[in-house]
Amino acid sequence: MKRIHAGLLLAGVVGWMLVVAGPWAQAQATGSSAVGGVGQIEVTVQSDGAGANCQVRVDGSVVADSQFLVFADPGTASKTVTGIAGGSHQVSAFCNGSDLDTFTVQVQAAQTGSMQ
Repeated sequence: MKRIHAGLLLAGVVGWMLVVAGPWAQAQATGSSAVGGVGQIEVTVQSDGAGANCQVRVDGSVVADSQFLVFADPGTASKTVTGIAGGSHQVSAFCNGSDLDTFTVQVQAAQTGSMQ
């Protein structure tokens, strides 16, 4: 009896996940922008629907812990990545398996040390 209840519960959870995730799977990122700062870059993505799953790429590589979602339908979302070396970088958003526009972004070196 417990196995039947567990199976029904699992089927219900999977069905709920499909209902919730179904519309999100169709969201397309439609545009992006990138802005450099002191040791950081902010990437903003516009999407035609909720659920665009994005990551930030800097100089061709995905930045660790840079994943973000667009929740609004349609809407925008931003992600700021830190610890970026000063200089010129090629930056893009990678959303739902596709690269968006690539931007050349200037990052200022973060100041280190202490003031006396």
